[in-house]
Amino acid sequence: MNNIEYLVMDKLSFLQQYKFTIAFENSSYPGYTTEKLLQAFIAYKIPIYWGNPLIHKDFNTNSFINCHDYNNFEEVIERVIEVDKDDSLYREYITKSPIIANAEIEYLDENSIIGRFEKIFSNPNLIFADKKKGIIRYYYSLMAKYLEIVYSSIKNYFEQL
Repeated sequence: MNNIEYLVMDKLSFLQQYKFTIAFENSSYPGYTTEKLLQAFIAYKIPIYWGNPLIHKDFNTNSFINCHDYNNFEEVIERVIEVDKDDSLYREYITKSPIIANAEIEYLDENSIIGRFEKIFSNPNLIFADKKKGIIRYYYSLMAKYLEIVYSSIKNYFEQL
């Protein structure tokens, strides 16, 4: 929210100005999906996603451009240009529900999330490494609540289309 020379105060309003949004994670790790993809869906924009290589298990890849489906970024750029120039193709993406019916999100369980946080916070150079267990549990509870609300909202929206 601060990589364009000024602070974006309302990210969703900012995203709504565009057809696409770049939703790249900080790393590519199975099950590691952050708010970046969900914010694009909430703003009803087409995410250009890179990160979780197993994202297809959690979200409908017909609703976004999944960089993992292409051989290189040149192909991704070609697809973005193609979708941008074709209004019917754009509508196909934007009207597809990102939610996979009855999908069980493999990495959305407490052990997986806490395991990932433990890996991140196990770095002894972090100033709060000694308090990591409490921090991990706190962030897990916040993330679980946030994802549950966002997931339900997106699912309800597309069910009403």
